[in-house]
Amino acid sequence: MVRSGEWLSRGWTLVRPYLVTHALIALVVAVLSALTVGILAGPLTCGWFMILLRQRRDSTYEPQFGDLWKGFEVFGQSFLAWLIIAIAAAVAGGVVGGVASIIEAVPVVGQLLAPMTGAVLAVCVMVVFLYVFPLVADRRMDFWPAIQLSAETTAPEFLPFAGFALILYVLSAIGAALCGLGALITGPVVMAAIAVSYGDVLRDFAAPSEELIGPPGADYPPTQQRPVQE
Repeated sequence: MVRSGEWLSRGWTLVRPYLVTHALIALVVAVLSALTVGILAGPLTCGWFMILLRQRRDSTYEPQFGDLWKGFEVFGQSFLAWLIIAIAAAVAGGVVGGVASIIEAVPVVGQLLAPMTGAVLAVCVMVVFLYVFPLVADRRMDFWPAIQLSAETTAPEFLPFAGFALILYVLSAIGAALCGLGALITGPVVMAAIAVSYGDVLRDFAAPSEELIGPPGADYPPTQQRPVQE
């Protein structure tokens, strides 16, 4: 199921023709999220996923910066999702600090392994919450069912998904290391790779909005009928 290299390649192919637009989106999402202490991170992330998923499903769609604000249609659930993820990350950070202090006490080996604990915890958190924002954006799911479904989806193949998350983590770290400017390129690729993987892994779910999903059946196997919405 997990095809990390293919998802990254297809993610790059998705954003490359509109790299300037996606770089601008990445900049605005980062700045506004920071200025609002993360309050707008959820809806802005969902808006970006709405753009990427629509672009993935509809080859005639050209991503527009203004479509980013559609994420505010799911403001409440996306904010709550972000809040839970932020709390989980904070708890994980505390665990990392405790574990790192213990490991550092081990001569030589501890000094080498301690810095790796943060990366390991970050990757684990990423795997659990990988599809939360796409589910909130695409299916209009409430935050808790989205968290549950994301965790249940990645759990059976946790290690392969961890490998995928590690690649995304390294790309994000490289982008941040290049004075932050590299994130204007790596950020869109990371987001697009997640959007592509979401479409592959969870494509049997129907989105309630034709505007987001594109032509009926666009994201389903040819022999599978599109689920009927109640």
